[in-house]
Amino acid sequence: GGGERGGNYDKWVESMRRLVEADRELDALLRVDGRLLLLSYGGNWGDDRTVESMVAKRRDIEARLGTPTLILYQPQETKPSDTERARLEALLAGGFDGLCPFMVTSSSEQLTLSEFWGDICREQRKLYFAPISFQFHSPMHMTHAPVADATWRRSWNVAHEKAAGVQLITWNDWGETSALAPAVSANYGLYDLVREEATAFKAGFKDGKSPEVVEDRAWAIYYKYPSTAVSRLYQPPSPRKFRGPEHDFIWVLTALTAPATVVCEGRG
Repeated sequence: GGGERGGNYDKWVESMRRLVEADRELDALLRVDGRLLLLSYGGNWGDDRTVESMVAKRRDIEARLGTPTLILYQPQETKPSDTERARLEALLAGGFDGLCPFMVTSSSEQLTLSEFWGDICREQRKLYFAPISFQFHSPMHMTHAPVADATWRRSWNVAHEKAAGVQLITWNDWGETSALAPAVSANYGLYDLVREEATAFKAGFKDGKSPEVVEDRAWAIYYKYPSTAVSRLYQPPSPRKFRGPEHDFIWVLTALTAPATVVCEGRG
């Protein structure tokens, strides 16, 4: 989870310890080969983010939880560089088991960064969980333009080529209009679409190819969205920036058994 700037590291670890304790009866937490999988986000690591401090905390977490863990680190959303590569390689060499970026993927620049992280993990033989999103709009935080068809396809291609898993950004943050879970505005459209992609993603690991589409399907989703939204890296918070005009969006998506042209007739 997140937290205030600097976070409260000890409270965070204690909360995880209680979850692990409860899970001995519930058996609900995700484990890989018996190791508890933790996707860790930046807010709770504390103010000291040096490699030495982070590696020491990674060891401390496993000791305090009392169970073998796989801990994936959330990299910062910054342009690829030799300095950033060296830092991430040092973290992975020091004990982190992979990377789990929490990032909107609605621009080419963001997907290039995702590929950068995936390449580092592959070279270091570590896990990479690729981010997948279709939009993000939080009036009190930031707004990204909705994902275009080519960008959506590329984000899944990055996952297929470079990742061991995906992170859906996000499942149920309805207040940020990024929710993929079934809801009134989109009904089950986004859920069905992601299920199609996720099924293909899992099949790719098993036999190296995606399953065939067995029936033509189409989704039409309507929502309002700021017309001035753009996508780029490291957007600073700007509470008032996107309180401007909104456009009506109709997003049509298809899964077809063969290439085709789909024409949607409307009024006006």
